[in-house]
Amino acid sequence: MRPHTFTRSTVAVAVAVSVASGLCAAPARADEWGLDHFHDPFAAEDPTQQPGLTLDGYFRTRGDLLHNLDLDRGPTPSTGETLYPTPGLHPGKNDTLTSANSRLRLIPRISVGWEVNVYAMIDALDNVVLGSTPSDSTRTAAMNAASTAQGAPKDSLKVKRAWAEIGTPIGLLAAGRMGAHWGMGVVANDGNSLDADLGNTVDAISLAVPLLSHIFGFGYEIASTGSTFDRGNGQAVDADPADDVHSLSLAVLSMNTPAVARIKHRDGRDTLDYGVVLSYRWQDYDYPQSQDGTVAPAATAIKRGFTGLLADAYGTWETPHNRLETEFAVLSAKLKDASLLAGLHTETITALQYGGVLRDTWQCMDKLALSLETGLASGDSAPGFGVRSDRDRDRARKGDLDGPQVSLPDDTSVNNFRFHPDYHIDLILWREIVGTVTDAFYLRPKVVVSPGMGFTGEAALVYSQAMEATSAPGGKRPLGVEADFAVRYKSEDRFVLGLEYGVLQGLSGLDNPDASGGHPPGGVPIHLSAGIAQRVHATLGVLF
Repeated sequence: MRPHTFTRSTVAVAVAVSVASGLCAAPARADEWGLDHFHDPFAAEDPTQQPGLTLDGYFRTRGDLLHNLDLDRGPTPSTGETLYPTPGLHPGKNDTLTSANSRLRLIPRISVGWEVNVYAMIDALDNVVLGSTPSDSTRTAAMNAASTAQGAPKDSLKVKRAWAEIGTPIGLLAAGRMGAHWGMGVVANDGNSLDADLGNTVDAISLAVPLLSHIFGFGYEIASTGSTFDRGNGQAVDADPADDVHSLSLAVLSMNTPAVARIKHRDGRDTLDYGVVLSYRWQDYDYPQSQDGTVAPAATAIKRGFTGLLADAYGTWETPHNRLETEFAVLSAKLKDASLLAGLHTETITALQYGGVLRDTWQCMDKLALSLETGLASGDSAPGFGVRSDRDRDRARKGDLDGPQVSLPDDTSVNNFRFHPDYHIDLILWREIVGTVTDAFYLRPKVVVSPGMGFTGEAALVYSQAMEATSAPGGKRPLGVEADFAVRYKSEDRFVLGLEYGVLQGLSGLDNPDASGGHPPGGVPIHLSAGIAQRVHATLGVLF
């Protein structure tokens, strides 16, 4: 029995904001690479156009040098693992990892007629590590040094999304497997920016209706159907609707398209965009031991009794020289039975999580912008941050970086809010070591300089501390101070280059207060302070 696997189910409620998906996504600014351009679903097109195909996407190659991300603070006492993997040979002498990967993303759009379009997202060699697939002949000979070519991995082509958007007399109808994005992307993030990896993809049908100077979005999502079977006619069928995970959502928003905003700002006027989404998710029964191709016996069913409600609001107020943005979400959920075996029952597990971001950006002059961002994510008193919990671990223990946030029968709550992993605020602590912002407060001032000729420079300082001291491996709130720098270049023909450098000084919350593993010589624990980690991150991209 692994009741802590509920952690993933709880956070999955946040994905239910797919009600917005492609139909009422908030008008976010383009990212630093020029992606995430705003698509106005209600813009009229030429009704006489012939069906056609257009292609968007990008190619990227990224490289990393990761130095001392374990912070030289030794292994965690309960697991014997370091905060971050170290090289297998001579880790103490050479604590540096290097890696590179690439991706070709294709986003075809098939224009069928008047506001009738079909889209897809296809990734080729998705984050395949360069050098990771030597040819079959060298693998057979167990002699990688003899490799003269790279073989194609089995999953070298991934169709991640396919959906349709149809303009109807009352609004925009969308159906299929599509991306989900809302507000600043703190909770629901489609991962469309060049350096993202884990965007939300949902199976949903939704309708966006313009009414009373607002857009009202209605959505239904099937998050999981459980086991399916195929009778041989080529069409699989849901084995039992009773174990499906459903979501219903309602979104209301008001927004200015970029073109309208530019006109208003040119005239010295302000713009205000805002929205709120409510999403309700539920599951009645579950067959945790079922497998595709079989219909699970009724005796193996568990009455899960899962319900969750998410409220997420965002707002953007922009003047010609200032942009104030915020997003805040609250999640409440209940799971009546987290057992994985029929006949065994657990206590009810609850969740009450909240988190948000506030960012203000000043355009001091044409070539200089200053911003200040602060964010917080509610915490849980259980040890560890609860981001990458091992399914086989029964509970987290003091000194762990990660672990399940429930421990039945004593701990029955999961209260750590998690930002979407594609909402990046740094290069090292949250993005690499922990995995995403959770159980924390952070403050991030940033300077952006645009000297021209396609170049921009950035410098940011991030201070982070845990909301719950017991979550941090060192048992203290202060986690780290990180300085991140970036130089980017974008040509007129959409070729981009970027070089980023980050340095993290770990604070007391990342110390190892008992590096001796609970058996100190002479009875005195060995305390190792967190050291300095560094990362170099390079990106090459072609946008189309």
